[in-house]
Amino acid sequence: MSNGLHQLNAGYDPLQDRILFSVSTQEGVEFRFWITRRYLLVLWGVLAQLATRFADRRARGDPLAREALSEIAHHQAHREADYGQTYAGGSVHPLGEDPVLLAKANLKEDAEGRMTLGLLPQKGPGADIGIDEKLTHLIARLVHNAAVSAEWQIALAPLAPTAMGEARSSSLH
Repeated sequence: MSNGLHQLNAGYDPLQDRILFSVSTQEGVEFRFWITRRYLLVLWGVLAQLATRFADRRARGDPLAREALSEIAHHQAHREADYGQTYAGGSVHPLGEDPVLLAKANLKEDAEGRMTLGLLPQKGPGADIGIDEKLTHLIARLVHNAAVSAEWQIALAPLAPTAMGEARSSSLH
């Protein structure tokens, strides 16, 4: 996904018993994904790796500094997010109108240290999202809140030392 990220949304669909995770760009492109309980654990592990990696870069190997920096990044990301904006979606769906069932997630790092999160089905195309520390914490918060709404009762270790359950909204602008 090379277009500028515009909005994220995650919400529980009780009929599907899945989380619908949507990403839209400033150019009106939208990617829709189904997140199952199993996949949530896969994605959470990748988001935890990212949060640790970003904090490690700044902490330079000091575990106490890493925890503090991760907590600061977590709170700063949520303080700056616009949760009041209604998710608008997009009119162009490169992966099709129906959401793609996610099965795999991967991380890539380029020569300049920029990270890309790959959201992939078992077969076929998925999407690559350029991801930074702020976006890592925002995605985690959205999918965590959707899982709480689903009442899946999955224990997700916090990406920051404070509990991830602070947010009430499941939409992000």
